[in-house]
Amino acid sequence: MTNFNLDETLFDEMQLNIIKKHIDGGYNPESFANPKYDWTKMQVAAHAVRKGIDISKYLDTFPSEQLDLIRLGISRGLDIEQMANPAYSFDEMYHKLLILEYNKNGKTYDR
Repeated sequence: MTNFNLDETLFDEMQLNIIKKHIDGGYNPESFANPKYDWTKMQVAAHAVRKGIDISKYLDTFPSEQLDLIRLGISRGLDIEQMANPAYSFDEMYHKLLILEYNKNGKTYDR
C-alpha cells in the first residue's frame, strides 16, 4: 500500500478511477496524480509506472498519444531522446521510433 494522500475534490471521475486503481494495485501515483493532467495522460503514465518506466519528465510537454510512443521506446531500450521532440507530430515521432528500433537491430536506416 502507498502513503499517497489523495484529495478527491481536485480530480474528475475518470482521473480518480485511474489513481484509485493504481493505489489498489500497490503503486504510488505521485508522478502523475495531478489535476492538470487529463485522464488519458494519467492512463499512459500509470501503465508506464506499472512497467517500471518513468515518463514523468515528459508529462507536461507531450499529449497522451506521444507519451505512449515514448513509453514504448523506453520499454524497448531505445534512446528516445532522438524522438522525444515536442516539435514532432505523432507521425514523425512514430517514424523516428521505427528508425530507432530498426537501427537497434543492427540495420541502418536514417531518413
